[in-house]
Amino acid sequence: MAPKVPSRRKTLSVVNENSRVPVGGGTSDSSKKSSRSTKSRGRMSMAPRMAGGENNPRGSDFSPSRRDRRKSIIPPPTTAKTDPRPLTDKAYMNASIRTVLQFLNSNGYEYPVSHKVLTRPSGKDFSQVVTFLLRKVDHTFMDGTLKFEDEVSMAFKFLGYPFPISKTALVAAGAPHTWPTLLGALTWLVELLQCEEADVPEARGEGDEAAAFSSLDELAIKSDKQFFLYLADAYSAFLVGDDKKQEILELELIDFFEGDNQVILGEVERLTDVNAGIVETVEDLMKRSEDLPSMEKKREALAVDLEKFHSLVAQMENHKATCNQNVEERTAEFKRHDEELEQVTLRVDILKEKLKTQTFSVDDVKKMQNQKERIMDSIERVSNSKQAYNKAKWEREMEFSNLLEQLEALVMKYNSEGKELALIPESAKNAQGKRFMIEIDKANAHEVDQSKFLGGVDVQNVAKKSISELKTKYVEQTAEAKREFLELQDTLESSKKLSKELLDGIDIFTGKQAKHEEGLNREIEGQESILKIRLKEVESVETVVSAMRDPVSLEEAITKNQRKCAELEVLRLQYQQDSILRKRAVHDEIENAIRLCHDHTEYQQKKVLELDSFIQDSKNNLDHVVDPNFRGSSNE
Repeated sequence: MAPKVPSRRKTLSVVNENSRVPVGGGTSDSSKKSSRSTKSRGRMSMAPRMAGGENNPRGSDFSPSRRDRRKSIIPPPTTAKTDPRPLTDKAYMNASIRTVLQFLNSNGYEYPVSHKVLTRPSGKDFSQVVTFLLRKVDHTFMDGTLKFEDEVSMAFKFLGYPFPISKTALVAAGAPHTWPTLLGALTWLVELLQCEEADVPEARGEGDEAAAFSSLDELAIKSDKQFFLYLADAYSAFLVGDDKKQEILELELIDFFEGDNQVILGEVERLTDVNAGIVETVEDLMKRSEDLPSMEKKREALAVDLEKFHSLVAQMENHKATCNQNVEERTAEFKRHDEELEQVTLRVDILKEKLKTQTFSVDDVKKMQNQKERIMDSIERVSNSKQAYNKAKWEREMEFSNLLEQLEALVMKYNSEGKELALIPESAKNAQGKRFMIEIDKANAHEVDQSKFLGGVDVQNVAKKSISELKTKYVEQTAEAKREFLELQDTLESSKKLSKELLDGIDIFTGKQAKHEEGLNREIEGQESILKIRLKEVESVETVVSAMRDPVSLEEAITKNQRKCAELEVLRLQYQQDSILRKRAVHDEIENAIRLCHDHTEYQQKKVLELDSFIQDSKNNLDHVVDPNFRGSSNE
């Protein structure tokens, strides 16, 4: 990718990326010729153009006022910059610590270091880390000629660290307010060292002009590096005025970019061929896709057959496993029979040997057989007797077990009812310190004393007697509760009658109140009609007075009318006050009656609730009392 050579050399102030040929575009012969033809016109200035235009070959540097000296390349002094990095952010600090720690571990740092140490280091730890890093740049760092703070500050300044480092911060390196700034400086130094250690491509690309690349981003990075290397060398040549070297550098840069262009063209041709093959493959596949429905049906049929074959194979495997298991069982049985046969054969051989050596006669054998028959008969009789005895014993045991189960059920029922009657446990309300809970002890079933079998409870003398007394007590309480219940019912009926009477009285009072209110309203309407008549009379009098011309008679008429109006107003107010008093008295009487009815209703509801709770308690107590007739029949 060779840059276009203009009629004069571009300035170094702005680098135009569009001045280079795009990737894959190549370089035309006409551009090469034009670039070579322009070189013969003389060396153009690489400095920014100033006033003077093209007539001045060196721009402002060759103006009459500054012809004897070159412009200084040292930048003017600037004010202290503010660090834009988030140095106090915990995530940024952790990332910086990981960067420094990884560099130290990978470059043979001789002292123990960890993330915890770099989170808040001591002055000694910071001094060791800084010395190790700066000695990567200068092996004579910290040779004892200067203080540690002065030498570190001077080293960072010479390395071009853009932010100032306070000597006070270097003294208190691990403090929370100074460590983020120093950690940022260490991270910058580590990144600088990593850049120095990174592999740099050859400056001129000799023998590697047509090297392959993996991506366009890599090509762009490679081209940018080559261009900046050319820029640095060309600027150096410009400063010393070496025009020949500048031309050589331009030709080398053009050759480098042309080599990349050739590689790109070859890659484009290769990709074109690959794309053509892919297109042919796609067309072939599109032609074959016409048979796709029939192939899919065939595939589905084959899939169904495959599933059937899989199921058949599984069945055969199961049948095979069953057959193998049967074969193993038969083999084991066959071996067992062979072993038994061998044992029987061995026993027969032993018996044959014994028969050959025995000294018994035939009569002895017959006697032994007769004796054996008698013994077998005796054994059979004894066996029959034993079986009969065992059968009778088993029947007795079953009968005993059934009786014991019935007894346990009765005992369970007895214990549950004893708990309801507050007889169990011994600390219960009605137990009076006696034991009423029965626990069956099978080990003492043969004892004559039944209390041992029943867990120490004397049923006849203690339990039965106490329960009878409790029964009598509950019967008396039941009778008393019934009597109180009847009395409460009578009280409830009388209260209901009284409530009904009070409600009737309230209805009567309500009717009276309505009648009084109606009479009051009628009287008010009558008084208002009378007042209207009086007002009309006053108006007529005023009309007569206005018609009269005599001032004396007019004044007397006015005075008379005013007196009549005052009398009428007094009568009206008096009647209104009397009506209000009567209404208030009726209202108070009605409110008093309603309050009495409400209090009586609340009293009735309270008594009804108390009566309901008493009735419910009496029913609960009656539920625990067993009817005497029922208890007597159960005892029988």
